[in-house]
Amino acid sequence: MNMKTGTNGFSNEEITAAHNHFMERDALYKKYGLERAETRRVVFRQLSADNDSILEVGTGKGQLTAMLAGFFNRVVSVDIDSSEQRIAMLNTAYSGLYDKIEFITSDAGKLAFPDRSFDAVVSSFTFHHLEFPFKVIREMVRIAINQIVISDFNRRGFETVEKIHKLDGKTHVQMPGDFSIVGVYLKEFNFDVKIIENEFQTTYTAMRRSNF
Repeated sequence: MNMKTGTNGFSNEEITAAHNHFMERDALYKKYGLERAETRRVVFRQLSADNDSILEVGTGKGQLTAMLAGFFNRVVSVDIDSSEQRIAMLNTAYSGLYDKIEFITSDAGKLAFPDRSFDAVVSSFTFHHLEFPFKVIREMVRIAINQIVISDFNRRGFETVEKIHKLDGKTHVQMPGDFSIVGVYLKEFNFDVKIIENEFQTTYTAMRRSNF
C-alpha cells in the first residue's frame, strides 16, 4: 500500500492542464445530455452530514474526492491505478483541497483498515470496472461504521459513455458484475437500503441497522 501526501512535484502547468482537460470532457459529456457534475452531486447528497470520516473506493478523476474533502473532516481515497490517481491528485490540487485528502494506491478488495474504521464508505462509477465487485463491497461493509453509498451508470448512462469513447476510437470496458443485486447484497449485511434512480445512474444508499 503506497501512501502519497503533499503537493511536492506538481507544477502549476500540470495542475492547470489537468483541470482544463477535465473541464473539456465535462463540456463534451454535457453536449450528450450527461452532466457529470450532477452525477457527483447525486452521490454526495446521499451522505449523512453526521459522518466525520469518509473512505472513497475508486478515486476516478478526483472531483467527488474534492467535494468530500470540502465538507468532511477526514477523506481517504483508494484506487488501484496510480497513474489515474495522479490525475485526481492534480485536479484536487487545483481545487486547493489536495492536502486534506489521503490518497492510497491499493486493491480495494483487500484493504489494510480495521473493521468499522470510517463513518461512511462511498464508491461512484467504479463497480463496472471491478473484476470481483462483491469482494470489494464486502470490504466496504467491513469498514463502514454507519453508511455505504454506491453509484454507477444505468443503461442510458453506459450508452452515453460509450458514445463518448467511440469519439476517441476507444471502447468503454464493462466487467460482468450484476449491479442490480447490490441492494439485496447490502440488506443481507444488516443495512437498510434506499435506491435512487435518475436518467443516467442508479445509486444505493445504505444505513447500518445497528453498530454492534
